[in-house]
Amino acid sequence: GPGAAAVRVHVDGMRALVDLFERRGVGAFVFASSTAVYGHRNGSWVDESSYTSPRSFGGRLRLDAEEVLQEAFRRSLFPAVILRLAPMYGAGDRHFRWIQAGSFRLVGGGDAWMSLIHIDDAVRALQAAASRGRAGQAYVVSDDRPATVKEWAYYVAGQLRVPRPIPVAPEEARRLYDETTYDAL
Repeated sequence: GPGAAAVRVHVDGMRALVDLFERRGVGAFVFASSTAVYGHRNGSWVDESSYTSPRSFGGRLRLDAEEVLQEAFRRSLFPAVILRLAPMYGAGDRHFRWIQAGSFRLVGGGDAWMSLIHIDDAVRALQAAASRGRAGQAYVVSDDRPATVKEWAYYVAGQLRVPRPIPVAPEEARRLYDETTYDAL
C-alpha cells in the first residue's frame, strides 16, 4: 500500500544512498528533513535540543531516515548535516493558490501558532549547511518568528490583494482538508 511505498522511498531510499555514498565516497551530505519529527502540538518552542516524538506517519518516516543517516555518520562513513525544515510556503504553493481562489479557511479563529519557512530561505539554509554546517548536527530551520494561521493568511491575502480567508468550525475543516493539512492549520 501507500505506507509501504513511503517507507521504501524515505527509509530504504536513505539506506540505498548511504550504501552508494559509502562505495563511491561523498564529501558531505545535507538531508532536508522536517520539523514534523518533533510532533509537538502544545504551542511550545522547539529547538535542536527538543525531544522528537512524531505524531504523523510522515514525521515518523523522516525521523527513521534521519536515524539511518546519523548511524552512517557515527560509523564515520561520511559527514552529514540534517536540516529540519518547517513547512514551506511560497508563490504557487497550494496554500497560496487556496487563498488566491478564496477557498482557504481558518480553522476556528485561526489562532493556532505555526512556524513556516519561505522556499527561498530554505534554499539558502541548504546552501549554508553544505558549506558551513557541522557534521552530525541537526538544525531547525524556520522563519524568524512564529505566527498564527490568521496572521499568516491575512498577510498573504494582503500581498495577493484578495479577500481575507474566513473562519470555519473544526468539524467543517476536517471535511475540507486532508489530515496533514488540517493538523498544520
